[in-house]
Amino acid sequence: MSRLRPVIVHVLPWQLCVGGAQRFIADLAAWARPWADVHIVHLARGSDESWQHLLDQVVTHPADDPIRAAAIVESLAPDLMHHHYPTSSWGIQGLEKRFPLIGTPHGWEGNLNAPEWAVRVCGPRAQIPHGVDLDLYKPMPRPAPDGRCHVGIVGRLRWDKIPRSFLDALQAWLPSQRGAVVVHFIGRGLDDRFGRHAQTAVRRIAGARVHGDIPPDQMPGIYNQLDAVLIPSARDSVSLVAIEAMACGIPVVARAIEGLPDTIGEAGLVCADDQALLKAVEKLRQNRALRLELGRRGRQRAVSLYDRRRMLQQYGDEYRRRTRGLVRAPQTGIDVNVAMPVADGVQPDWLRDAVKSVLAQQGVVLELLLVSDGVADPDLIHAIDDVEAPVRGVRVIRLEKNMGISAAVNRALWAASADLIARADADDIMPPGRLAAQVAFMRQRPDVTLLCGDMKSIRPDGGLDPMPSCVLRDDQPLWEYWEGNWPIAHPTVMYRRYPVLAIGGYDETVFCEDLDLWCRLQAAGHRFAKLPVVWNHYRRHANQYTARHAEIRRSTKQVLDRYRQRSIG
Repeated sequence: MSRLRPVIVHVLPWQLCVGGAQRFIADLAAWARPWADVHIVHLARGSDESWQHLLDQVVTHPADDPIRAAAIVESLAPDLMHHHYPTSSWGIQGLEKRFPLIGTPHGWEGNLNAPEWAVRVCGPRAQIPHGVDLDLYKPMPRPAPDGRCHVGIVGRLRWDKIPRSFLDALQAWLPSQRGAVVVHFIGRGLDDRFGRHAQTAVRRIAGARVHGDIPPDQMPGIYNQLDAVLIPSARDSVSLVAIEAMACGIPVVARAIEGLPDTIGEAGLVCADDQALLKAVEKLRQNRALRLELGRRGRQRAVSLYDRRRMLQQYGDEYRRRTRGLVRAPQTGIDVNVAMPVADGVQPDWLRDAVKSVLAQQGVVLELLLVSDGVADPDLIHAIDDVEAPVRGVRVIRLEKNMGISAAVNRALWAASADLIARADADDIMPPGRLAAQVAFMRQRPDVTLLCGDMKSIRPDGGLDPMPSCVLRDDQPLWEYWEGNWPIAHPTVMYRRYPVLAIGGYDETVFCEDLDLWCRLQAAGHRFAKLPVVWNHYRRHANQYTARHAEIRRSTKQVLDRYRQRSIG
């Protein structure tokens, strides 16, 4: 079956272990998987850590080398590649010219030297900072004080996260506190030489407690049992630990290295060396008011800068911009966008009635995209201004010059927020119940790309007359309908936005833009359905586009002949 959802491929030149970059990818994948097919191409090197629990419905593809990775990406034919090491060509050799590309550098140097197609997350040119779930990571009721200062070091026991010099300094310093400071190590060491050394070393430190790995959903409660979080990293671009601690209102003590000062700002204590870090901890132990003030600043900073919902929305905007609207998260709460082009020749009262019939639809949340196609008639301009009401769900897109119905509807498709698009004309009437019935059908039949129905014509006295109808067979090529009635009436149609944009939208160079689009959709393997229900009241008039019968008949034959020739080889 032809693709009904966009494909997003994350390219990760590291193994699947648990780290900040991997957690960031997991957040993006979880956000996108309800409306896109998400794949991760990653380095095949094994790890004893697992993050599969974060990747439900996400397909992972291990690759031994960059050439194999690029071949996997090419076979997936992504609508968007998201690369997580933009200063490297791992897995994308030459593919950036074929598929839209976005990058997120996760290291400090990578952010300083990122290419133009990358989105910087830190440094002097930061664009979209990382975020956390502020509803999960938040201040909570704290345990009763026990007279000791509880400090957490959160993360894996790696040489770059907990340098050997810091472990030596901590071992010498902690006994001098005479039990007033308890250091909690949350996380475990990797199964390498330093990891094994670090695990042994921390267990020998008097006053230190080793907790190992803790599930992510339990971490907010752990943070809220601490008086401070200590980050002694030797390198760190963006510290999710610091952001999580600040979101929980916990003060942070960190080394003044790479991106940590930018991350923490005025919400913590930033120190130059190991001894300064430990003195800062002692300062916080002795000053409860300072702990509370830094915690307040931390929460405020997290809310203003590090909201995951805002981060995902910003990446969604970047996805949309870099794919010209092809990869775009449907807006939560909107079931359908109604695309209605309007041009000179439409009577203002007809437009008002058409808009009223759309807004009267019950049982769905809709947004009407009214495209003013170079309208110059003052009365019609006034009518458009009258019906424009974003609060009621009417958004007007104004084109400076007349570009034709194909271009006008394409502009609506690019601006749409929903996955489903319903077509309506500015001189017709939408019968009650149409949108609710169509949305329900499309939800029940995810294999169907396009749904249509029948029409009645509006008499001059306002009455309705039946119009010729034709059964649409799913297995019948459209060119076979040439000598009979046409089965798909454009003003009755509802279709899925992504498949239409994926084949290029409406062709703005042809006269029968709807017929051409239906033929291309069918040629691409998409399924259609038709119900014997009247879904449009059609107004006949002299200025009507479809009044040009001879030109339409000639253009229709050309389109169908071209499609038939391609179909039969």
